[in-house]
Amino acid sequence: MPAWGERRTAHPRLRRRAAFALYGPGNDPYNTGDMARRRVHLTFPGTLADEPIMWQLCRDFDVVFNIRQADMAESVGWMMLQLEGDDEALDRGVRWLEEKGIKVAPIEQDIVE
Repeated sequence: MPAWGERRTAHPRLRRRAAFALYGPGNDPYNTGDMARRRVHLTFPGTLADEPIMWQLCRDFDVVFNIRQADMAESVGWMMLQLEGDDEALDRGVRWLEEKGIKVAPIEQDIVE
């Protein structure tokens, strides 16, 4: 957190989104074109419900996520997500999720629109 009076700088993806809003899709100066997208279905045990899994994924692997659908019960939870980042970061992030005990399945069809 910046000290009092110190100016915060926006995260690169936030700057990119702001530029998209200002300049439109064709003239985005922050668009590098190297961002990959994956749609995945996560199934996780209820014991992980209190852990900030998606926040850790975003922070540690520089992956942006969009929760499309989700549900949580006492014993199990699931999420349908769209993940965005470079291919290597997505691969490492998915491996990390699987190591945490989360089942990750790709969504092949466009069912979460």
